[in-house]
Amino acid sequence: MNYKEAGVNITLAEELIDDIKGFSDEIGKYAATFPLAPWERNDIVAAADGVGTKVILAKYAKELFGRPLNSIGQDCVAMVFNDMLCEHAKPLFFLDYYATNKLNHSDYREVLNGMNDACATMGVKLIGGETAEMPGMFVEGMFDVCGFGIGVKYRRHVDHKIRSGDKIIGLKSAGVHSNGFSVIRKILEDVNVDEEFMNMLLTPTPLYYNDIKILRESFYDVKALSHITGGGLRNLFRVLPKDLCIQWEEFDSPFYSQYDTFEWIQSFSQMTDEEMRDTFNCGLGMILVVSENYRIPFPINDHVVLGTIA
Repeated sequence: MNYKEAGVNITLAEELIDDIKGFSDEIGKYAATFPLAPWERNDIVAAADGVGTKVILAKYAKELFGRPLNSIGQDCVAMVFNDMLCEHAKPLFFLDYYATNKLNHSDYREVLNGMNDACATMGVKLIGGETAEMPGMFVEGMFDVCGFGIGVKYRRHVDHKIRSGDKIIGLKSAGVHSNGFSVIRKILEDVNVDEEFMNMLLTPTPLYYNDIKILRESFYDVKALSHITGGGLRNLFRVLPKDLCIQWEEFDSPFYSQYDTFEWIQSFSQMTDEEMRDTFNCGLGMILVVSENYRIPFPINDHVVLGTIA
């Protein structure tokens, strides 16, 4: 069973995005940049994202184990602002969209509390959003949530050009994050798991903002970042010049075997290694390109050198 057989067609989604790229040259990027007046010091950066069908599994875990939904709020914030990091932006504020068949006070507050707490860790404000009750639109008891982030990108003449010899660094994920849950839910139709394993599956997506801030404050030249979400490790090629290639040291994620969840997914889905890499983060949450004078000690513990730009 692969992602398409579970109901998600990544190839079609990419084709549809290509169809609308004529609307704006910002479409297809991790986040969109909107230039302000020439005399301004910065440009506006915006991103929008959701949590996908991880919501369904989280709702099931709440009903079965009493697990609160706060982590879904963090997932939503992380999916937005991790993408924004890939455009070298500093987040400013966040808005949410929460849609459901009928409002449930407990679900709503847990998700929004999770969003607010996640924003607070970055010094970002949750300033508003939209709450929609739409009878007949959703299965009873279910909801969908997405978020919108605004940030700034300082208009400084920083040379982020990627060159031969630059290093590719992988930062460890916290688990599955927020992609591939259509496959996971298909597996769970036939396989039971205990509360501990369910909690591992639902571990929220980390916020990488503070990690990247530490690197920049330590004078690391972070030339490019790639948030590893839908499409897996292929996301890296979204930020690399087409005339350069990669000499891999660790093409397979060195963190893969540290998670029982990925081996469990591959065992029950029978996905190939390539399908796993194209669907899940496989232990890598963010990939960085840094200048070739990469130094040790690196200020982030859970990292690995994946390769070199050639």
